[in-house]
Amino acid sequence: MHQNTFRRLAIAAVLFWAAASVHAQVYTEIGDAGQTPGTAQNTGITQPNIIGTTSMIFGSISGINDADVFSLTLNSPSTVQFSTINALTSASGGAGGLDTELFLFKSNGAPIYCNDDATGATVQSRLPANTPFTMSLSAGTYLIGISLSGNEPVNSNNQLVFATNSDPKAVRGPALGINPGVFSNFDSFASFAQSGNYEIDITTVPEPSSILLSLAGGVFFAGWVRKRRAARTNI
Repeated sequence: MHQNTFRRLAIAAVLFWAAASVHAQVYTEIGDAGQTPGTAQNTGITQPNIIGTTSMIFGSISGINDADVFSLTLNSPSTVQFSTINALTSASGGAGGLDTELFLFKSNGAPIYCNDDATGATVQSRLPANTPFTMSLSAGTYLIGISLSGNEPVNSNNQLVFATNSDPKAVRGPALGINPGVFSNFDSFASFAQSGNYEIDITTVPEPSSILLSLAGGVFFAGWVRKRRAARTNI
């Protein structure tokens, strides 16, 4: 009977953790989000969740030179996808949705990856551009930026912080040979006269080691409860 109780408690602990971590989080831009590392809006979003529930950021782009930057936190190593595909992304300039670009940075503004057009016939963006998930990130705080295509992050010397590529569907990494190697603002190198609303979907899946650690924690908790109950019985 003790073994059955132990198993039930272990399962309950794991299910409790899972239920607490699959809650989809939603953040809506307040006013106009900043477009520098220091003015990024803190979404309060903490990921991942155990079965890949999507969290969302809602906002709007007001024109050519507008860009928005948000911060979020990964509480364990995870594979991650950011996307404006199949989301409620609308544009006043046409039915195809905003021609977005997505940018991922470290918390200090150092570039990681960016994507203009995702794989397929769309002008919306996805990081990584291919599926299934292939982008693994360490635990920590990250910045996610969004702009119209051609409005690119630059450093304080007005150098592009992401490498260039003639293929808009490419996933681009940091530019080489620039100093400083962090972005300070955005600079529009194209003129897409669009404005409208966007939704950034964020889906994360914990690395297997993180899941195992959580399971071990659930088992430890269940064992501690079982010992406490046994001690009370013996009093």
